[in-house]
Amino acid sequence: MFHTALLCMAAVTATAATKTPLPAAPRSAPVSPVLGASTFVAEDCLFLHGLGVEGNATDAFFLGVAYWLDLKNKAKQLCKRTHFPIFDTVTRGAGSKSLQDDFFNLASKYQGPNDRVFAHSMGNVILARACVDQSKCLERGWFQAHGPLTGTVMANLLLEWCPPNGKGWPEKLGGFVADLIGYCTTATYSLQTCDMPGNEVVCGTSDLISVGRMTRHGVMCGTSGWGVLSIVSPLLATLDEAFFAPRHASPDDGMVSLSSCTAGFDAWTKSTGTNVSFGNDPAGRFYVAETNHADGMGFDNGLTQTKKPVLWFENMIKQGWQA
Repeated sequence: MFHTALLCMAAVTATAATKTPLPAAPRSAPVSPVLGASTFVAEDCLFLHGLGVEGNATDAFFLGVAYWLDLKNKAKQLCKRTHFPIFDTVTRGAGSKSLQDDFFNLASKYQGPNDRVFAHSMGNVILARACVDQSKCLERGWFQAHGPLTGTVMANLLLEWCPPNGKGWPEKLGGFVADLIGYCTTATYSLQTCDMPGNEVVCGTSDLISVGRMTRHGVMCGTSGWGVLSIVSPLLATLDEAFFAPRHASPDDGMVSLSSCTAGFDAWTKSTGTNVSFGNDPAGRFYVAETNHADGMGFDNGLTQTKKPVLWFENMIKQGWQA
């Protein structure tokens, strides 16, 4: 039933025009050699999920696919202890104080020199909002994967589509499918883009500077709805082509634009004099990959350097916090 719903949603959007191929991302600035697993093992590695997970679930899922996938086994080889907690991100949005507290209280336990903290999607916004809204800022910070720091068009569209708001039959059907799989929620709407009223996302230069400072250790962003080919690739690619791409100039991962994922770093680098260079090398801390939103939660690696999400996670565990 679930995958039928996904295919149905993809069919509704199948009339999308083909997007012009993007130019290759600039290569990263030189980085330090990646240490081998035999020479470095992290103590504790924490992985925080994003939107759409029920608090009583035994496993976290995104669009029907299990979170962290291949990354779980890789992380267990590189970290003495791994942690994959589950929080309610269905009824609580990024602006929820209790959700911010849950994320901060757990992540703050793993800020030691040999610990690692990673967050995917809305997990990044929750940690950033905890700092901005409540001054609960992590001492070292975290590594960011596919974070919508200035929101996502997806949230705006679902607010238009979800019952009872859908007007035409494509919108009504899209809203029905989104509601069926649990995405017509307050948590989803909390990720509306900054230029829409009633949003709950991190906006404003000072806020974005703080986000850049906290995630300076490493950021991975995606630019392809197809990404590493999987069961969710057709849906994310269709959403990208039909709905997201026409609404912003930046490439996206099928849900989050590149500009939203990299938000704040221009302002942060100017204010600190630190050079942050995003490139397409998975050994680099700031990785612009041809990955989709689901790849950012630890899908398998693709064949090319631009499709190595799991390898990026491995490299960040090995490289550790940036001074």
